[in-house]
Amino acid sequence: MMYPFAKNILRICSVTFLILFVTGCEELLTDLDASDDRERIVDTWKCNESDPYLKSARSVYWVEIDKHPSDSNRVIIFNFFDLDEDIYAEVIVSGNNLTLPNQTLEGGFTFHGSGQVSRNADEIDWEYFFDDGSGEDKKVTAVYTRL
Repeated sequence: MMYPFAKNILRICSVTFLILFVTGCEELLTDLDASDDRERIVDTWKCNESDPYLKSARSVYWVEIDKHPSDSNRVIIFNFFDLDEDIYAEVIVSGNNLTLPNQTLEGGFTFHGSGQVSRNADEIDWEYFFDDGSGEDKKVTAVYTRL
């Protein structure tokens, strides 16, 4: 037989333990999401690109960055190089470093290069190269700015 006072203490301890356990699990899940480097750059960005080869001296357009649906280390950038809103490039994300692996997009353009996400993730500086089918790489620099 337990004394009423002991029952109350047991209940208080049980509830306190349950609250601490649930809070701890919530923090763990939040920390797991925070470790996804892609989260920082998923958004709509304004691209200011210099490309003297195919476009005017400066080109400004919008891109959309989304998480890759099946690769947790990649994002997809829709409207990359202002090709079309349905055309996308795949980019590898590692911390603040972005790698545009060699890939041929619709229209026959082949791209490769790299980017750097700013410390507060409001800007991405790019340097990439494209081949329009001529066999010659042409350099492009671009700055993505978050709105």
